[in-house]
Amino acid sequence: RTLRLRRAPVETLRGRLCRGLEALKGAEVAVVNTEKELMAKRPVLEQTKRQVARMMIVIQDDKARADATRRECQGVETEAQRHAKNAKDIKDDAQRDLDEALPALSVAEKALKALKLSSLQEIKVMGSPPAGVRLTMEAICVMFQIRPVKKADGTVPGKKYDDFWEAAQKGPLFDPKKFLEDLFEFDKDHIPETVIQKIKPYIEREDFDAISIRKASVACEALCMWVQAMYKYHFVYKVVEPKRRQLDEAQSALEATTAKLHHAQAELKRVEESIAKLEADYAGVIAKQEQLTTEMDWCERKLENAKKLIQGLGGEKSRWDATVQSLTTDYALLPGDSIVAAGMVSYTGPFAMEQRQSFEQGWRQAEVEEKITHHKGASLISVLGQPVRIQQWSVCGLPNDRISVE
Repeated sequence: RTLRLRRAPVETLRGRLCRGLEALKGAEVAVVNTEKELMAKRPVLEQTKRQVARMMIVIQDDKARADATRRECQGVETEAQRHAKNAKDIKDDAQRDLDEALPALSVAEKALKALKLSSLQEIKVMGSPPAGVRLTMEAICVMFQIRPVKKADGTVPGKKYDDFWEAAQKGPLFDPKKFLEDLFEFDKDHIPETVIQKIKPYIEREDFDAISIRKASVACEALCMWVQAMYKYHFVYKVVEPKRRQLDEAQSALEATTAKLHHAQAELKRVEESIAKLEADYAGVIAKQEQLTTEMDWCERKLENAKKLIQGLGGEKSRWDATVQSLTTDYALLPGDSIVAAGMVSYTGPFAMEQRQSFEQGWRQAEVEEKITHHKGASLISVLGQPVRIQQWSVCGLPNDRISVE
């Protein structure tokens, strides 16, 4: 029991001091490690700050370029809309002009399609064709630029007249099938002006119309309608052709502008994607910078606290070390000391001081002989006594001689 009583406070005090020493040692290690950590983080933080500054400059430049490209896109888009409207207006205007001639062409083509090859063959074999047939074939010869056959005029000696009927028989009517194909494939967009001038008198004749010609031949009615449609189409085409050229130019300008717009839009998309990536990278670098700043602030606080702890308790370290060593030594000697104290408590109560001292000395000598370690001069007071409490007893008027204290 005496040993337990002595060991408990020694263990408690020694444990506290050891923990204090470990805390101081940990603080010293923390100071060294934190300073190393700060030294390692500072260059990284500075580099990160420079990287942020560079990225901000790049982002600002790219945004300025994107704004310029966006304005260019808007301008080109406006230009493309203008070209598209211009092309549409020209196309609509030309279409209105064509609409005047297309119905007549449609009717003529429909009549030609209804025209039978046998009807043309019947015209070919006519020996003395009606005036309407002759008139129609004359017009056909004019349209295909077939020269008439010169024949002598029986009424006036030496005078000749133009016979388009024989020319028609040797020309268009010679091969009715090919004639019909030529009618459909006729180049109506490039009718010579000489042909138009020659065919004009026929067009202006009152007897050269579908109703009058039909009386002579149904087949010639279709041919008459075709000649009239070609004549009308020619003048419409003269008006439409410049508009077609204008339309082609407008379409070319529109295509060029559209290509330019697509290029600008592609460039804008590329720049915007680049900005988005840069901003994402920038956000990552900013987060890294903030994390580094937070970590450095925490390290600095940790360093400051550790330094305060070292500064506040640094002077106690040597004393604590010595105390721990002393307590460790005391702890090892406690069994021997406790034997002396326990013997005094158990056996010396009735004896006077002289005998009590003799017992203590005898027990210490016995421990030496038995090689039991103990403090030199170990006694009841040195083992179980508490100096502060003994002093209090004296203050309270109790006797302070040795036997009274024991």
